[in-house]
Amino acid sequence: MDDGRPGKLIETSLLAQLPPDVVESFTPEQRAALWEASHAPSWQRYPVNIRLSLPFLAHRFFVTILAGADRRSGDRATVERHMNPFLSAPNLLFLAAMGTLLAAAVAVVLLVLQFLGQWMGGGGL
Repeated sequence: MDDGRPGKLIETSLLAQLPPDVVESFTPEQRAALWEASHAPSWQRYPVNIRLSLPFLAHRFFVTILAGADRRSGDRATVERHMNPFLSAPNLLFLAAMGTLLAAAVAVVLLVLQFLGQWMGGGGL
C-alpha cells in the first residue's frame, strides 16, 4: 500500500523484482527518484481508462483501453510502434473476435426488436 513515503510502493513492487544486491546498492535518494518516476503524471491519467479482468476457463485475461493525448516523444513512439506493431496476428485475431461479438450482439438486438414488433402487432422493423 502506498503510504506516501518515497520508495515504499517501489520496494513492494519494482524493487521486489530486482536482485537483492542491486536493491541494497540504491541510496535513499535513488529510491525516491524511482518512486517519483513511477508516479509521473504523464502516464497515469487518461480521459478514457478502462481496465477489465475477465475469467475464461482456468485463466484470467485482461483488456485495457486507454485514450487521450499522446505525450510520448517522437523517438519513443517510433520505437514502440516497431516493438508492438498494430497489424500483428494476435491483434488481428482479437479485432476479428471483437467484430464478430459486436455483429452477434447487433443481430440479437435486431431479432429482439423484430420479435417485440411482431408480438405487439407492429409488424417488425
